[in-house]
Order: sequence, then structure tokens, then C-alpha cells
Amino acid sequence: MQYQTMLTVILAILVVILSVLLAIRIRREKQQTSAIKRMDLDDFSDFLRSNSVEGTIQTVAGRVSEFLKGTFGCEKIVFLRKQRGLLELNYYHGIRGFKRHEFRLRYSDALGSKLQMSFMPRPLSELADMLPEPFVRKLEQLQIDTFFPVYWRSNLYGLYFVKSNLSLDSPSFTLLIGG
Repeated sequence: MQYQTMLTVILAILVVILSVLLAIRIRREKQQTSAIKRMDLDDFSDFLRSNSVEGTIQTVAGRVSEFLKGTFGCEKIVFLRKQRGLLELNYYHGIRGFKRHEFRLRYSDALGSKLQMSFMPRPLSELADMLPEPFVRKLEQLQIDTFFPVYWRSNLYGLYFVKSNLSLDSPSFTLLIGG
């Protein structure tokens, strides 16, 4: 009988833990939904449409970074911009104590092919074999676990590396980065 009582107590504790985790996840999703409702999607779509024709990617990238921080809860952001065969640090948020050269990569056709597979957020582990070991270690040290490329007029503009508390696989995030 003692054994059954102990198993019942353990099961009850596990149910409480799972309930708390579920409540936290629901709360985060509600926060994201609330932020998206405040975001005027028509205005953002018009902004993307007009800037994709006559605007600059810098303007769009700045706005996307703001959405990543505010709407999608990205605690840490590293954005590398492609310039002359290199991916160089162009924007960062939530990181301190680094040297710019730690966030510089040589662009290769193999890396470009890997990035073209999808513009959706993917785990860093999918790209780790294409990146220098010190770079991967630095991202892991910063607890950055997700990446996605940014294309502008069918050309790779840059590469985001992020750490987010919210879901990056939502339809609203697809709208944001898919434009």
C-alpha cells in the first residue's frame, strides 16, 4: 500500500508541474496574441509593400528588429549583414561584452544553399556544421538557439540569430519575415 501511495503522490506532483508549465505557455501565447492585435497588420503590410519597391532594406530591417524585440519577445538578437562575401555584425540586442570580430563570418555558396532551404526560424544546430566552432560556441554561450535568413529582392541580405521566450513558428511571425 505504501508503494501505491508514493506513486500517487509522485503522479500528483507531476500533474501540478505540467499544469504550471501549461499555464506559463498559455500566458506567453496570450501575450504574443495581444501584442499582435495591437500591431496594425494592414499598416505593416503597406509598409513592407511600399518599402520593397522604393524603400531601403535598412528601414525594413530596423522595423523587423523592433518587432522581434517587442512583439515576439526576443531577449537576444544578433543580425549579420551580408557585405562583400562576409556576414558582418550589423545589429545586436541584449548582449554585452563582445568583440565585433567575434560576429564575422565568411559567406560561402554552401552556406547560401543551406540558408535558401527555408526562411522560417530553425534551430542553430541545423547550421552549426557550416559555421566556425568559435562562432557557434559564442552563440551557445549567449544561449542563442534559433536562426533565420533575410532575403531582399531574392538576394540574401543578412542572417538573424535570436533567443526568444515566445513561439517563432506562429502565422504572425511568418507574416513578419515572409513579408
